[in-house]
Amino acid sequence: MADDNRTQKQAGFALITVLLVVAIVSIIAAQLVYQQALDIQRAETRLNQAQSLAVANGLEAWVKKGLKLDASLNKIDHLGEQWAQPMMPIPFAGGQVAGRLEDLQGRFNVNNLAETDEQKAKLWQQIAQRLLRNAQLPIELAEVLADWVDADNNARLMGAESDFYLLKNPAYRAGNQPLAQLEELALLKGFTPAIRKQLAPALSALPKITKININTAPKPVLLALADWMTPEIAQAWLDKRLLKPADKVDAFRSFLAAEAGFQLQEIKTALPDSIISVETEFFLLVGQFDYGSVQQQVDALLHRESSKKVTLWQRWFSQVKDE
Repeated sequence: MADDNRTQKQAGFALITVLLVVAIVSIIAAQLVYQQALDIQRAETRLNQAQSLAVANGLEAWVKKGLKLDASLNKIDHLGEQWAQPMMPIPFAGGQVAGRLEDLQGRFNVNNLAETDEQKAKLWQQIAQRLLRNAQLPIELAEVLADWVDADNNARLMGAESDFYLLKNPAYRAGNQPLAQLEELALLKGFTPAIRKQLAPALSALPKITKININTAPKPVLLALADWMTPEIAQAWLDKRLLKPADKVDAFRSFLAAEAGFQLQEIKTALPDSIISVETEFFLLVGQFDYGSVQQQVDALLHRESSKKVTLWQRWFSQVKDE
């Protein structure tokens, strides 16, 4: 009887052992299958990203040729030109591509505040202050910006230099050099997320001091050009340039003289050739690429020096977020 009980116990232990082994093998097999599925998905995503990057390179090359052609045909840039029209989604094998070009010199280049010429620097500072005031934002942010992009470490009256930023946690120093991207504004005193979002459509961060293209500048930038620029004058120019953009800055000044009642020389003093232009060097290419499971946005900063040379200055990648 004892032997029978011992045999039954051994058989029970053996059965339990077999069940445990089967369970462990099942868990391992399930983990292997799951890991294999992840690896396949990861490989597919990387392949789609590589394919979308190849399409992005093709789009950049095509846009560069277009900008070269545009420069060879005329010497002005305005919103009625082909480059300013958004590219509707174009399907290709396995996905689609869409994009648009933006004139970054229609915006206020924050790095213009690094100007070392005293008279020119004063004009850029005044434009920055008007832009902030018209947006009902603190005008001292203009001094904060100027302190960040200038080469010295001497704080302006309402600005901020390294002695302010070193008290933060974590501590860091003022840039004392031009911004490479507008996202760097997050480091500056007073530039909250809400303020950065509000100002973003009117700002750019370009690698050198640039003029404002009055043929492409949005209304907030036009209003910031001078104290006497009213919403009515700015809107009148927006309407006029749709049909007849300025072929030279003097045409814009003549329009302002007629609208504002000032002498041409007064307007030229307020808006010299160093401030405004009808040509553009820097463009932003915003491309969206949907390929397989990948939705990717590629932003490229393009610099057109002449009808013969358009170079890629910077490129950013980001995943497209659902609205």
